[in-house]
Amino acid sequence: MKNILLFLCLLFPSVLISYAQGDSDPWLGTYTFFSEEGEKFTLYIDGEQKNESPATKVEVPIKGTSFNARVVFAEATKLPIKKQITRWGKDCSYSIVKNKKGEYIFDKKTCSGVLPTANNGVNVSAPRSPQEAAGMPAPEAIQPTQLSAKVEGDEIVLSDGRRLAINRTKANWPDPHVIMKNPNGAKVVISYDDGKDAFNTEVPFDYTVKNWEKNNVYFKLTVDEGGPDKTWYVRLQHGTAYIITIE
Repeated sequence: MKNILLFLCLLFPSVLISYAQGDSDPWLGTYTFFSEEGEKFTLYIDGEQKNESPATKVEVPIKGTSFNARVVFAEATKLPIKKQITRWGKDCSYSIVKNKKGEYIFDKKTCSGVLPTANNGVNVSAPRSPQEAAGMPAPEAIQPTQLSAKVEGDEIVLSDGRRLAINRTKANWPDPHVIMKNPNGAKVVISYDDGKDAFNTEVPFDYTVKNWEKNNVYFKLTVDEGGPDKTWYVRLQHGTAYIITIE
């Protein structure tokens, strides 16, 4: 009996320690969003509403390597903003400000705390895998998923679940326009099958088609959000005296 009691005393603390270690998340951190001019807003992270009523500052727990942030202002005249944010630290702060064009954007202010470092797909600070401990090859690194997109009706649907609205409106001038508001900061190339009149820029932008031969042709919109695996494209068609707005 004494041996059994001694065994249980030794067992339970180790179980509790093991549970506590397994329950911790090395990616867990806190992100703070605030408006510099005091505008009240509602924050959505990956589609989930984070504050019950509009506020000027919202703090949220964050996990993983990236997430989608969207802000809807309490004042209906202000357009919502959204952005896929790559994490640069465990705890970061972002301000909501206007850029030089008067459009609201997310502006990274501070970041602290070191995120886990990957080595062949395994956290270097974590215990070795059973394969490594036994002298076997480590598991292969997880390859990044290629981001892709397609047009469905009046939306661009991305493979990570995001949707960008496509609005077509009539203009008072004959030259077609392409306006893109999201994803903010992405690099963009507008190109044509004939290899001429390519246009390179960053989001947000307002592109005017100057060559009348391109007024009603298809063009390729290539968007680079941070490297080859984060680059996607769609084909859209110009229309004489029409504005295409992507947001």
